[in-house]
Amino acid sequence: MDGKTDYDVVVIGAGAAGLSAALVLARSLCRVLVVDTGEPRNRFSEHVHGFLGRDGSAPHTLLAEGRQEVLGYGVTIVEARATRVVGRINRFTVDLSIKQSVTARRIVSAAGMRDTLPNIAGLHSLWGTRVLHCPYCHGWELRGRRIAVIAWNRHVVPAALLLSRWSARLTVFEHDQVIGEGQRRLMHARGLTLIPGTLQRIMPTVVGGVTLDLGNGETHEFDAAFVTPVGIPNDSYLESLDCQRSGAGFVSTDDAGETTVAGIFAVGNVTDPLAQVIGATAQGARAAQAITESLAGEEVSVSKTSGD
Repeated sequence: MDGKTDYDVVVIGAGAAGLSAALVLARSLCRVLVVDTGEPRNRFSEHVHGFLGRDGSAPHTLLAEGRQEVLGYGVTIVEARATRVVGRINRFTVDLSIKQSVTARRIVSAAGMRDTLPNIAGLHSLWGTRVLHCPYCHGWELRGRRIAVIAWNRHVVPAALLLSRWSARLTVFEHDQVIGEGQRRLMHARGLTLIPGTLQRIMPTVVGGVTLDLGNGETHEFDAAFVTPVGIPNDSYLESLDCQRSGAGFVSTDDAGETTVAGIFAVGNVTDPLAQVIGATAQGARAAQAITESLAGEEVSVSKTSGD
């Protein structure tokens, strides 16, 4: 055990992925610090879905219970933002926004991502409740209902075709996105309606739906709207470490969650923008196991050398 570091592992982010990693690490007798700002990506949603045994749970309830569990195993949680990680394996330093620094043998980056949305008046205030993005999270509740899909990036066509599995009453608003003729034919063949024009405003209806306003006197009412956000990872603290990244800007990892910088692991939406809560939880646990095994291997080597 390296007694010169404050912690064995610093986990950056207390969402499902980070807390899952902290739980497994703490149960493996690691000294763990969790750094968190209290702003999980799914804080705008009312329920978590697709999580076996917890389907329909409120996101804040799930995370609050997770915090209590890890605290029960001796994990330290600090309300702060990680601003920079420097160093190398077994000698990392994490600078915090509260004007403190801590050292660790390993780092788990789990601060999630933030969603970039189209600039349409009223959209942000409805995000997560009436303007949605994940059919696996919300499709069941909207099966057979009237759904609007807002086209503003290249992901709209596969998203709309996927959503058509839950409802045939789908309308695609072209907005600012150029949709090719081949894509149009594909969507028309699936029974989707396309409406041209740039959306100006989205308004809530009194019955829990949304009204989409094209600004020319033309409005359309739906039970919900879907957009495909552009995700930006919350990992600026890793900039000085030069982790390899994908074309979309997310850090690349191996199957255990380790980045191309030894000792730096990334789990959840900070590396995988498509991970749902249950998947992020699994990633955190898997990375924690890999970290525990690597720490154990180092400690065995040290003991062997000392014994010789």
